[in-house]
Amino acid sequence: MIREIYIDNFRCLTNFRIEPGTYQLWLGDNGSGKTSTLDVLRSIQRLLRGEHIEDIFSITSLTTWDRRDEQTIGFSLMIDEEQYDYELIIEYYHRENKARIKREELKWKNSTFFLFDGKDAHLYRINRDTNQVEKGTHFTADWSRSIIATIAKREDNLPLLRFREEINKWLIIQPVPLVVKQVADSEARNLSSHAENFAQWYRHVLQEEPGSVPLVVKS
Repeated sequence: MIREIYIDNFRCLTNFRIEPGTYQLWLGDNGSGKTSTLDVLRSIQRLLRGEHIEDIFSITSLTTWDRRDEQTIGFSLMIDEEQYDYELIIEYYHRENKARIKREELKWKNSTFFLFDGKDAHLYRINRDTNQVEKGTHFTADWSRSIIATIAKREDNLPLLRFREEINKWLIIQPVPLVVKQVADSEARNLSSHAENFAQWYRHVLQEEPGSVPLVVKS
């Protein structure tokens, strides 16, 4: 469950913070930030699936009245009663019209468990003997993608994998019935933002987890 979302210098949102409830209704005028908040969460999901940052974030998303070139996104969530805190800082270059990850950090139970400092990725692990978090390896990494998406599963980095899997489960959509395709000619692992590929996604879910989806029969 997401406990808090923080967004700074993204469209109309500057130093914006919200604590979502289990069930919550957002009401507001057009341009007040409702869609922008959901777009931020969807963008983080795409980033942690391995997409290139320049395919997700654009320099045009910077707040028009703010002259800063950095954008900050953060959120806290609970997974199996353990707290995870994530922060992403994106830096934009106006002349080149490019973006890069300046900093990305994941904390697990208030301890840093992953850090990208703009140049090097720092991995942490759980010591089998003490059960404490300790520094692992570090290496030069690409700032155009999140390294979290590429980390292989090991026994000592399970919190990182649980976090990645939890984000991948998010279902964030704004359905537009008129664009939904009626025929599933293939499968789709992820549901598109406007649910255009609902039939393909539903077909994939039925194949992967047939017991998790109710079967509706029309007579």
